[in-house]
Amino acid sequence: DMIPVYYLALFQLLMQWQRWLSWIIIYDTKRRMDNAMDQKISQWRTQIDVLDEELLHLLVKRFQIVTTIGAYKKKHHMPIRDESRWSQMLSALLSKAEKLHISKKFVKELFQSIHEYALEIESEKNI
Repeated sequence: DMIPVYYLALFQLLMQWQRWLSWIIIYDTKRRMDNAMDQKISQWRTQIDVLDEELLHLLVKRFQIVTTIGAYKKKHHMPIRDESRWSQMLSALLSKAEKLHISKKFVKELFQSIHEYALEIESEKNI
């Protein structure tokens, strides 16, 4: 009626193997999930990279138009700054930002930077 010692040793060995197999399964599952998450993040980052490049191309187009405006203003002896236009434009952009749930502070700072650079371009064309 006593269990032989080797059965106990075998049972302990089987229990150890079960713990190891559980650990391996958990580790492998976690590794696969991490890889899937890394793949998702990588896909999202690729989309962001494409959008960033599109933003740069849009800025180039915008600044090409600004260059044309600067040359026109020079030819027709017009002032570079048009505070009325800037105020209307900024107001419209901030209103759109609010509707799109984008930080108005961010949009204002972004477009102020773009506007300042545009004024530099127009000034160069107006010299």
